[in-house]
Amino acid sequence: MSKFFFRFVLAVICLLCFFTGYLGYRYGAVNYYYGLPDNPAFTDGLRMLDSNFRFYNGLWFGIGFMLIWMILNAAKKTNVMWGLSALFFLGGIGRIVSVVTCGRPPLMYMLFIPIETGFPLLALWQRHISLKL
Repeated sequence: MSKFFFRFVLAVICLLCFFTGYLGYRYGAVNYYYGLPDNPAFTDGLRMLDSNFRFYNGLWFGIGFMLIWMILNAAKKTNVMWGLSALFFLGGIGRIVSVVTCGRPPLMYMLFIPIETGFPLLALWQRHISLKL
């Protein structure tokens, strides 16, 4: 049963990765959602921001595919899980630094912080499951 719930949690995170990755690819960083006009004058800074934003959303897509791969044989891929945990954790720390230096983003982004910084707990859970096998 624990293995089922572990896979379910990975599937939910995988769907979040695909959904947010799609939105980032589709709309980029320069759009109305982020408070910019529909057709802003693209300065070098905005082009760089949009390029980086789409790049990082491509990474989200890649992480989503890795999570699918993990779900298929969840208990065996411990090294991959620890690597993904490090990526998520460091990303969560980046969000915290942003909150401290720039202020709070919208609530949805604040909800990502516990998921990202708590991701190493999933690696511990996976380790627990793999030791039972």
